[in-house]
Amino acid sequence: MQIQTASSAPPAVNRFSPNLEAVRGFAALLVVWSHAVSFPLTLDPGYTVTGFFSYLAPSHFSVLVFFVLSGYVIGLTNRRALTAATIKDYLRKRGTRLYPIYFVCMLLAVLVGGTAAYSGRTILGNFTFLQILLTPVIAENAPAWSLHFEVIYYLLFIPISYLGLHPLLMMGGAFAVGMLNLWLFPTNPLLSSYSFGFSFWLAGLTLAFYADKFSYRQPSYQQLLAVLLLFVSLRGFDAPETLLRKIVDATVGSHLHYIGGDNFTSIISFYDYAWLPYAVASIVLFAHKSFRYQRIFMTGLFVLPGLTWLHIYETRAALNVSLYGLSSLFYVLALLTYFIESKWVEPVAQAFIGVFIRVGSISYGLYIVHFPLLMLMARLDFFTGSALTFWVRFAGLLGVSFLGAYWLERKFQPWVKAHFTG
Repeated sequence: MQIQTASSAPPAVNRFSPNLEAVRGFAALLVVWSHAVSFPLTLDPGYTVTGFFSYLAPSHFSVLVFFVLSGYVIGLTNRRALTAATIKDYLRKRGTRLYPIYFVCMLLAVLVGGTAAYSGRTILGNFTFLQILLTPVIAENAPAWSLHFEVIYYLLFIPISYLGLHPLLMMGGAFAVGMLNLWLFPTNPLLSSYSFGFSFWLAGLTLAFYADKFSYRQPSYQQLLAVLLLFVSLRGFDAPETLLRKIVDATVGSHLHYIGGDNFTSIISFYDYAWLPYAVASIVLFAHKSFRYQRIFMTGLFVLPGLTWLHIYETRAALNVSLYGLSSLFYVLALLTYFIESKWVEPVAQAFIGVFIRVGSISYGLYIVHFPLLMLMARLDFFTGSALTFWVRFAGLLGVSFLGAYWLERKFQPWVKAHFTG
């Protein structure tokens, strides 16, 4: 892929915006939140949170955002087409970025689970990013499934860039492959999961390809915060996906449903496309880009989840507080923050974005280290059995995960780069 001539440098408006780190950091926090709450008797082996505070943050949506953002970053940082001479350097940089931290966290996962819990083949498969395809995922670091997908997408970028293939056409091709496999082999969904996920990744690469076609626009921090607040609500306010499912059921029935596979081989489905506009729009906004009718488009994205209130009203007699309690609060806050400008909110929003930018700088470490630490906490059978112990443990999980991520990203990885990559 070649976006510009080899002699020209990317203009400042096309460089990576630090605000995008806020998206990455916030999405990583949503994953940690979701995992801490979603596994009963894990964070606290004697207590499971219920009711209003048992809301599961949209961790799956966060991974979809990661895919789009990853494709965008790869596109920006590899603007010249790869050649036979530069492929090795590309692989070295990607490997150095991913593997040292991954190795440490997978080693921690094996130690937490116990070396006798898994065969040598399973351990080797997970340490070489071959989980799902050839071996089961080590449960003590289940989020590593997405790294398997990510590595495949990094490798697929090589022929796309080397051959100068248009990312938008490749995105359409990935979608077509996923649909064809889903239609013909619904009991074998892995190829569709790969393909649908790759189309998200290619959406980010396409944004980078057309980076110079967008106008530069600095959004208010209030708008950026509103997008993040909207993110939190989307697990409960899932009207976009519900609408897509209803349309599909009314037109082609169950032909786009997986009817086989396991949690990981079918982890990305056709219905995830309901969230593609949200993932893409967030990257555009946080990258200081704008396009024609952007305000109308963003308004639609903010208003559409509100249709969920129709369902809430219809089922009000048996209201699911855990699903709609906190999500309603965050959705209302998102609407107010986006549509009502306030000189008092802007500095607060700027401070929040600044915090998430710092979290984003260690987000990979946070994403891959928190789960084995969570599994370790399940083995600590003291100070357990109440709401107090649960939330103290939650604070402890956050603290230890942040410390671990900081050490991995700021200390360990730079040491590896300095001593082994030159």
